[in-house]
Amino acid sequence: MEIGLIISLIFVIICPFAYAFTNIFDKYIVSYRVKKPLGMSAISFIPLFFMGLVMILFSNWSNISLNAMIIPLLGGIFVGAQYYSYFFLIKHEDASNLSGIVYFYPVIVAILSFFILGERLALIGYLGLALIIFGVVKLSYKTSASKSFTGFLIIAVNILLIALYEFSAKLTTSELPLLNGLGLITLISSLVIFAGLAFKKVRVDFISELKNVKWGIASELFTLIATFTLFLALTNLSATVVSAIASIQPMIVLFYEKIAERKLKKISHHDGIRTKIFYILSIILGVAVLYIQEIFK
Repeated sequence: MEIGLIISLIFVIICPFAYAFTNIFDKYIVSYRVKKPLGMSAISFIPLFFMGLVMILFSNWSNISLNAMIIPLLGGIFVGAQYYSYFFLIKHEDASNLSGIVYFYPVIVAILSFFILGERLALIGYLGLALIIFGVVKLSYKTSASKSFTGFLIIAVNILLIALYEFSAKLTTSELPLLNGLGLITLISSLVIFAGLAFKKVRVDFISELKNVKWGIASELFTLIATFTLFLALTNLSATVVSAIASIQPMIVLFYEKIAERKLKKISHHDGIRTKIFYILSIILGVAVLYIQEIFK
């Protein structure tokens, strides 16, 4: 087994743990430190802009074509737009419920990878995807947001944007070195978030939450670390497998929630926790099937 593949197999497991920690941290700050989710979304452009700028300045662009920059530019647009739906949902939902629902996106990534990249799974791999779909769909019924058309629409948009972002991230790892691609995506996402300030409601909430800029900076630092692990995983693994394996994140988030509530404050409702665990385990079983297939294919 090549060293590059081994590194990717390691980081594809680290990735959901890193993103789960970020989810719990964000849930805490929007529950106890932030009153205006739109304002916190807008504040994110400040640390993202400077982090993206630093990565771009320290990257080598001598052999990079303009065409190679198109995909990361699109990825930045997708993830930047996703920030506004993310902070709204994390404010109103348990982090474990939300992270479970959005993991319908591996199915979208699998479809895009099938038709555009020609990625194929063995029959057992599609069984794994089916288990993931079952767990995600059943888990979605436990959220309050999904019970209204507006909430359902926000969830659907959030899932689609994540799927498009991760698919573009895979294409970016094929076209650009890690620092170049991640720097471009981060910088563009900050500009997309900044564009949201054109709306009066976002501006008012942004000004109201400027006092919490330190929490925004901390959140984006954790997010950047998690994103590094994602890109390292995508370098040598298919987008379908990486996104599916990341579906173990809801169980990790549930575990982190319990730790956070013991050490800090209550950040979830945990209604029907045994049922929630059953559906999350269905997702994890599907992930295990995909992971084993990737190792032994």
